[in-house]
Amino acid sequence: MIVKINYFVPVAAIVVLAAVTASACSSDDGDLGPRVQESELQVQQLQGQLEQLGRSLEKGQALAALNSLNATGFHAIDEEMQAASEIPAGILGRIRKARQSAEGMTWPAELEEQAGELVATLTDFENALSSNDLTNAKRLATASHDAFHNFEGLAYAYIAGEEAPDHDD
Repeated sequence: MIVKINYFVPVAAIVVLAAVTASACSSDDGDLGPRVQESELQVQQLQGQLEQLGRSLEKGQALAALNSLNATGFHAIDEEMQAASEIPAGILGRIRKARQSAEGMTWPAELEEQAGELVATLTDFENALSSNDLTNAKRLATASHDAFHNFEGLAYAYIAGEEAPDHDD
């Protein structure tokens, strides 16, 4: 299950916390400056923690989607399609699920373009399989296999916080 993050609620909670903290800090001595500064520092720390949590959740979602895509078995599908004289049973369902997994995910901005390319290739492959177009399906089996490996390398590098590898890696 892929969870989409709604940042409004945590950010609103931080704003409310800041307002409550500031109002609670009022006292009869009139010296609110240090208390307000301390509250502002706490809010900044909470905002940093929220951003870090958001990145961690984003990476976890990407990893879950990659695991789902990996389970598709693009290499085996490509080999089976190249040897086939007709479209093998079960491949359409596996490709449809892969396309749905890739398309249903809200990818990080760094991966959106490549994810869109993968989804487009999987959609074309799914359509070729659905229309029983063996020639196109064979070509798109290889294209989907290659597109997945290119995307996979970029996505794992993103998760690890590394530079994207060359397409030949």
